[in-house]
Amino acid sequence: ILGAELEIWHKIDSFESIVWQSELLYKNQDSYDRNIDQAGYYSQIVYKKERFGFGVRYDRIYKNRDSLPENLYRTTVMSEYRFSQYSRLRLQYSHDRSLIVDGERKSVNQLILSLNISAGAHKEEPF
Repeated sequence: ILGAELEIWHKIDSFESIVWQSELLYKNQDSYDRNIDQAGYYSQIVYKKERFGFGVRYDRIYKNRDSLPENLYRTTVMSEYRFSQYSRLRLQYSHDRSLIVDGERKSVNQLILSLNISAGAHKEEPF
C-alpha cells in the first residue's frame, strides 16, 4: 500500500482560513492467480470564518477490479457551526455514484445532520 497526502492552510486573518486537503492511496495485491491493483483519492477545500465553516469534497476510485467501472465517485458539500472548540453542528449532503448492485451502478444521496461534542478533561482545561 502506497499513499500520499497534501494539506495546505492559508490563514486570511485571525478569524478566517482556507484549507485544502488531498490524499491518494494505491494498493497492489497478488491474489491467487491474478494481480489486483486498486487506487483512489479525495480532495477537499474548507473555508472557515469565525464559528462557521463551508466545504466541498470529491472522492474517486480510478483503479478497481476488472468487473467494475473505473469512474466511481462521490461529491459532498457541508456547512458547520462551531459552538465552541469542543462542539459543532454539521449539515452534509453527498451524491454517491460508487455503489454497484447486481452489476448496475446506483446513485445514493445522503443528507446527514451531526452534533459532535467533546467531553471530559482537556489538555488546556484540566478538571
